[in-house]
Formats: sequence, structure tokens, C-alpha cells
Amino acid sequence: MGKWLRVTEEEKQEMLSELAAGTEVLLRALDGVSDDEARHAPAPDRWSVLACVEHVAVVEEYLLARVLESVDAAEPFANAARESRIRRFAPNRSRRIAAPEMVIPQGRFATLAEAIRAYQDSRAKTTRFVESSTGDLRAKVATHPLFGPVSCYEMLLMMAAHPRRHAEQIGEVRRTSPGSAQSLSC
Repeated sequence: MGKWLRVTEEEKQEMLSELAAGTEVLLRALDGVSDDEARHAPAPDRWSVLACVEHVAVVEEYLLARVLESVDAAEPFANAARESRIRRFAPNRSRRIAAPEMVIPQGRFATLAEAIRAYQDSRAKTTRFVESSTGDLRAKVATHPLFGPVSCYEMLLMMAAHPRRHAEQIGEVRRTSPGSAQSLSC
């Protein structure tokens, strides 16, 4: 395990900035997408833009609940090398990761605007949590559905990066949409 690394005020502000940047990247990827375009899936086994946003919204809510249920770490839990890997690999899709069953899109939202609103509401809760946190986010342990026990700080790093990852996926879907200049379909 790593040593105790207290979350500084500077790191807290950096986390807030990363959370905001993730939202900005996601919203930029969605700019100009109609509901019809949002429902287009490039293949039967691929997600549509709407499904991507649904997933991001559901994951945000789910992971925040895990953070809120976190427990005090029995021993030092911080790992600077792992935090660095999260920052480096979580935002990109170079390594695909299968979504856990509980966050697979199920058609929870009728429109793209509804899915975006759900995501923004959840992200606002996450932001308020970070803004109001006074304890050491590295001294609390939460359970991630794929990676097991992680510090709350690590979980928040993943949450900040998650929308970026799916903004990249949305770009992939948009490039294959009917009417796209880069469409792969005939």
C-alpha cells in the first residue's frame, strides 16, 4: 500500500476543475445531436449516443452512492502511482472495459435532453460533495464495481474522467451515423 497522502486544498480545487472539465467535454461532444441521431446505434452490439449518456448518468449516481457509503480505511490506502494511472488511462478508450450489469443502458430516458439533465443533476451532487468535504478523501474506502476497494479520492478521479471516455465513444458513434460525412455505412 501507499503512504497517507492528505488531500490538499489545491488538490480539492483540481478535482473540482477535473469534474467540470469532464462535463464540458461531454457536452461539447453532444453539441448539435438531435434525438433521432442520439438513438442511432452503429451496430446491434454498440451503444447509441443516448445509451452512452444514459450510462454516464447512471454511473455518476451509482459511484457517488458508493462514495457516500465509504468507510474509514483501516490502514493507509493511498497510492500515488495508481492515482497517476487513473489520470492517464481512465479518460481514453484505448482499453475497452465492459460495463457492469447495473449500469448498462436500459432505455431509462426518452430524450437526449432528459439523459443530459440526469447526468448534470448527478454531477452537481458530486461537485457539492467535493466542495463540502472537510475530511481526507484518501482516508475513506469505497467499493468500485470493477476494481474493488479504492480510496474516495481515486473514485472521484475515475468519476471526473468517465464523461471524457464516453465523449470519445460518442464521437465514434457520430462518425458512423447516417448523414455523417464520415459515415461507414453505404
